[in-house]
Amino acid sequence: MAKLGLSTEPLGSCSANGEMYMEGETVFEDPNKCHDLVCVRGTIVHLDNPCLMEPCSGIVEHVHGQCCPLCQPSTSTLSGPLPPVGK
Repeated sequence: MAKLGLSTEPLGSCSANGEMYMEGETVFEDPNKCHDLVCVRGTIVHLDNPCLMEPCSGIVEHVHGQCCPLCQPSTSTLSGPLPPVGK
């Protein structure tokens, strides 16, 4: 008897590298937290993870191997009197 070629995979699932992933399951999680690959309606979708950062009054530092920048406190200090405003 001939098979009709129907998929045995659950509806909405994804297949990658010989593994099956269900709807909403993470296929790949970036160790730097920049993006993830997620199974969505039978397709593997690339999702960027936003960097939620408060305003930084110090120095914004981009660290190799990390997706989101870091806010480092400013270590500089002013010496002497400050000039008048507007001068």
